[in-house]
Amino acid sequence: YGGGAVWLTGTYDPEQNLVYFGVGNPAPWDANLRKGANLYSNSVLALDVDTGKIKWFHQYHPNDSWDIDTPNEHLLLTITRDGQKVPITFQPNKTGFFWSLDRASGKFVSAARFGKNITIWSGVDPETGQLKENPGMRPAAGAPPMNICPAIFGSRNWAHAAYHPGTGLVYLPSLELCNKYSIAKEIQYKRGALYIGADFTAYAPQEQAGAVRAIDPAKNKIVWEWWTRGPIQAGGAVATGGGLVFVGTQEGRFVALNATNGKQVWEFNLGSPVTGAPISFLVGGKQYVAVVTGGGRVTGDLLVGDDPKLQWLKNVPIGGTLTVFGLFD
Repeated sequence: YGGGAVWLTGTYDPEQNLVYFGVGNPAPWDANLRKGANLYSNSVLALDVDTGKIKWFHQYHPNDSWDIDTPNEHLLLTITRDGQKVPITFQPNKTGFFWSLDRASGKFVSAARFGKNITIWSGVDPETGQLKENPGMRPAAGAPPMNICPAIFGSRNWAHAAYHPGTGLVYLPSLELCNKYSIAKEIQYKRGALYIGADFTAYAPQEQAGAVRAIDPAKNKIVWEWWTRGPIQAGGAVATGGGLVFVGTQEGRFVALNATNGKQVWEFNLGSPVTGAPISFLVGGKQYVAVVTGGGRVTGDLLVGDDPKLQWLKNVPIGGTLTVFGLFD
């Protein structure tokens, strides 16, 4: 009953003949019931395409106890370090940190923080690439609720990141939520039912709970941030050759940001949560941008919790629409 699901997009590398998958968290959420590292949960697996065998792996953090898993996509980038070109996998994940790993070997290259509110970890060991856990952050079964940041949604969740080769930046939709979090005194496996054994409610530690961050993967720094009131849980980003980054929000805003400085240059209210990543395409020589809205009610309620600052999100209609925008003369 060990969890470890793969539930976001893998990435294929034709040069290495590898496919990279981020792996989810183990179950149940009480880590006291499953001692050890719990391989290969909360890891990236590099699989040989021809044989399916693991060529290498890196476990971002072992023995997870907070549903802060690492299933997100791995961007395949080439960065310059110490004058050398280094092909890497690049993953910002739910922990609130981003990692660069050598694509061929999985060797740790670097890591840095992007999340604003993180209490579980203090940083990443520069030698091993392992998260440094803060004392007292592991919940005990039956103990009173504790505050953890980020929330179980992580510092990012479903929303895919985008890379712009012109700017050299990665554009990451993210969220800033925390949880009141507790582990059940007893948990029993029941086939077909959620096997987590935890209770949680979300709250926002500040007024604005969502952000798009431009990350420089070569310099390990955030170049700019664009903030919005609601958390960006789904949706995603697309970067265009015209120097724009399109992204949708939980409250239904669809915006275009300047890829260089993050300033907003355009907005359209779609009326319901943006739950799919936008795409840009050409038909007859004309450029279009399409985006899907709708759904997200269950996830939306979990995002809201009992925080008065977030209750307005319950009034956002569910919707269900494909909207296409055209760029015309």
